[in-house]
Amino acid sequence: MGEHSNNNNNSEIRKRIYLTIMSSVDFEETGHKLLNMKIHRSQQELSEQLGIRILNERLSNPRMYDSFESIFPKDNEKDTRFAINFFNSIGLGGLTDNMREYLKKNESECTRKRKHNENEE
Repeated sequence: MGEHSNNNNNSEIRKRIYLTIMSSVDFEETGHKLLNMKIHRSQQELSEQLGIRILNERLSNPRMYDSFESIFPKDNEKDTRFAINFFNSIGLGGLTDNMREYLKKNESECTRKRKHNENEE
């Protein structure tokens, strides 16, 4: 009975997530709606069951990149920072290591360009 109840809860959660994503205008609205749904409990349970390291490995699989690209964005700093803050707020900050590396690399590159431009003036 407990397993059947768990499967029903998981199905209901997946349905709510899907409907939330489809009804949102953009990435940020989706994040805010999911936070309001208290969806982080399910994500925390998943990370506890799999372990954050294994979950991170699965999410980092190159064959799965297209599936997760939108929730781990690296196309611009604003979206990357938002995603990092979102995952931190739901207790899954350990999944954002790749995005943090991207930001550090970009920030150092931007700093280098800024200094170069200042020296030219």
